[in-house]
Amino acid sequence: MIIFRVFLASKEFISIATEKEKWFGTQYKQEYLPEELIKKCETCDIIPEIHLPTPNEFIPTDFHLFSKEKTLSRPQLPTKIKVYQKSSIDFYIKMSFFFFKGK
Repeated sequence: MIIFRVFLASKEFISIATEKEKWFGTQYKQEYLPEELIKKCETCDIIPEIHLPTPNEFIPTDFHLFSKEKTLSRPQLPTKIKVYQKSSIDFYIKMSFFFFKGK
């Protein structure tokens, strides 16, 4: 036995809504689907255009927290990365980045 729910919402259904939800007073009607419709749904062809979306790779899965003290240990400031004839590339951590200033 397959159990599923179908929700249809429209102002046109107010006349057939026989029950009222107790918290917000929303009118609704609850009924079982006919066996004929359920059998049609079980034997219908799959429509490839209707599918679940692919997983979102940008939703994080690792929620482990890292301590700021471990990651912000002060290195020798600034650190020279590359030295050219007339200039150099230096690396330094801006320590005030993690602190918000009030206005």
